[in-house]
Amino acid sequence: MRCSNCGNDTPAGSRFCNQCGTPLGKTCPKCTAENAHEAIFCSQCGASVESLPERGAESQPRERGLTGERRHLTVLFCDLVGSTEIAAKLDPEEWRDLIAAYHRTAAKAITRYGGHVAKYLGDGVMAYFGWPEVHDNDGERAARWHLKT
Repeated sequence: MRCSNCGNDTPAGSRFCNQCGTPLGKTCPKCTAENAHEAIFCSQCGASVESLPERGAESQPRERGLTGERRHLTVLFCDLVGSTEIAAKLDPEEWRDLIAAYHRTAAKAITRYGGHVAKYLGDGVMAYFGWPEVHDNDGERAARWHLKT
């Protein structure tokens, strides 16, 4: 088997390259058979292995110096009720302007209650309470924002 990283020929049955340590194959999720790195389907049962990470990829060393912390986080998602019906009645430019106004209004209220807008998803807004700034009552802040709107 040829290593996809360094091109070294390794003996048949090897799981890792003996020159660079790169994993050499994929394990089938259905029958656990070993397959070549470039395999799309399992050679034993025919199941797809294309979207699977290479064997050992999850155990690659992480970059040193990264730190983290465990904290409680409240995630709030809100969207415009009846948006499909509203969009069907409006011109596309009017719909765009309505959604932009909704996003601005929601973002203003979220930040007023100490939240952080994580992303806009179509007619919805996803917000974090408890990141990047932590409060003792982040869950309550999210609920209060939701009740006020």
